[in-house]
Parts: sequence; structure tokens; C-alpha cells
Amino acid sequence: MSWAYRIAVVALIALISVTINLPASLLRRAVDSDTVQLIATTGTMWQGSAEVVALGVTSHLKWQTTAKPLGATFVLTHQSSKIGGRLSLGNIQHEIDISGRIGSSTLAPLLSQYDLFIPGTFELPDTKLLWDTNGPRLRQPSALQWSGGLTQYILADRRYEARMPPLVAILNTTTGGALEAKVKTSQSETEPLLTLRMKPNNDIYLGVTRGLLRLANYPWSGAEADTALIFEVERPLTKKTP
Repeated sequence: MSWAYRIAVVALIALISVTINLPASLLRRAVDSDTVQLIATTGTMWQGSAEVVALGVTSHLKWQTTAKPLGATFVLTHQSSKIGGRLSLGNIQHEIDISGRIGSSTLAPLLSQYDLFIPGTFELPDTKLLWDTNGPRLRQPSALQWSGGLTQYILADRRYEARMPPLVAILNTTTGGALEAKVKTSQSETEPLLTLRMKPNNDIYLGVTRGLLRLANYPWSGAEADTALIFEVERPLTKKTP
């Protein structure tokens, strides 16, 4: 083994050692944005933890980096919610595998901005996301199961409530690159009660049918079929502060 080769090997090992022991706080430069921030980081780039603030929700993140394949395993927790997964880094696009349970208390800060208060839990099976310069998209359709329960909401300064049955949201990506959820009473249903889309610009689209209004105990005098689209709304993901 030549001296030049030995020096190169030692230099490479030293570089890797320094890199993996860099403080976890350096991740903030790569992650922090208008919608996601890392705070209270501890540990190193190789293994660490942080508090993640996203869309008004603060959760705890733990990660462990892996060299082969290059990426990291992670666990995100908040009260009764726990999402685990793996990030695999690629040259052009990255892949994220996630699964777990989301409790209603986790979503409450976000949904309360829209005067919506829901109980229960959401079960997310193994779901694969691809992420590149165009943003995230699903590798294949998935489903999010909601347990149902007594739901409350405010419309036109009036409070309504309804005991909703369990519902399932079929998750997919549209041809325009929007993440889409079609909410149904079961996966076998052909028409959704609600269509929800998050567009690449972070605008949210809602399409509500007569069937959902009926389930939500909202007074409606029309005689439309349950599959009829009653109204559509599009607005930013979060309300802008004054």
C-alpha cells in the first residue's frame, strides 16, 4: 500500500469522523423555512434530537443517520401521536417511508384556525413519498383511516356538532403535482364526500358534497344527491397573521 493511498484513507476517515460529529444545530440551515423550524437541537448530525415546529404544532424528533444506504431513520412524537420512518437520500430525488398514528390533539392547533374541532385518531399505514425540487409526491396511493367521533365546527358564527362515522382518506398525487385526499365512508365507495388538495404553492382546496353536509348535521334545504358538489373553497394553508 503506497503512502499516498494510506494518507488518502486516513484523510477520508478523518473527514467522515468530523462530519458525523458536527453539532445537530447545523441541520437548522437545511430545514428551517417559512413553515418548518427546528429548535432545541441536541446531539450530532449522526444521532440527535430536536423540537420541530410546523403549522402551529410542536413535536419531538429523534434521528439516527446511516451511511449505507445513505439516509436516516427517525421518530416524530407528540402526545398520543407517533410517526416513524426512514429518509433515503438520492442524487436527484429522496424517498421517505412513514407510518404511524396521529392523535387529534396533534392536529388541534392547526384545525382550530379553521374553526374545526375533531376527536379520535388517524392511522397511517406504510406510505412512500418521493421528494425533489418539485416538492413531495406519493410513489403510490395510500389511505389514512379516521376513527370518527363527535365533531364540532363553526360556520357563519354558529357552532354545529355531529357524531361522525369512521372515514377513510385515499391519498394520492394529482397530475398537477398536488397532494390529494379523497374522503369516503369506505375504500370501496366510488365518489368522495370531501376532496382536499394541497397545491405546490401551499394553497388548500376543499370540495364539499351534499353527503358530507348530511353527515356533519349541517342544515341544507336543497334536494341534491349526496354526490353533488355543494361548494368549493381555496385558501392558504395557514391564516396569515396581521
